[in-house]
Amino acid sequence: MTNRVMSTEQSIEYIRRHNLFLHYDDRVQVEIWTVGKQMPLSLRRSVFKNRAVLHEHMREGDARLCPAPRLHWHSWRRIGHNFVCTLCRQLDKSMTVEEQAIAS
Repeated sequence: MTNRVMSTEQSIEYIRRHNLFLHYDDRVQVEIWTVGKQMPLSLRRSVFKNRAVLHEHMREGDARLCPAPRLHWHSWRRIGHNFVCTLCRQLDKSMTVEEQAIAS
C-alpha cells in the first residue's frame, strides 16, 4: 500500500486502529494530526483525495473519527448502522456557530 491510495473506509479504519485523528484545516478542509510521526504516503494521499467525504463524516460526528474515544464513548449513540459521537457533534456545531458569528 505504499504508492496506492486507500479507500475512505480503509483510511478511517487505519486512523482508528492507530489512534490518530483528523483536524479541520482552513486550506484543505481536513488533515491528519501527526505530531511528528511518519504516516504512510497512501494514507496521506487518501486523506487528501477524500477530504470532502472525511470532512462530512467529521461534521456528522462519526464515532470512528472521534479524537478521544476513551473519553467520549459514553456519548456515542447508534443512528441506523453507524455510531455517532454526540460530544464531537456538539463541538462541531458550536464551532460552526462561532465561525458564522465572526464572519458577520
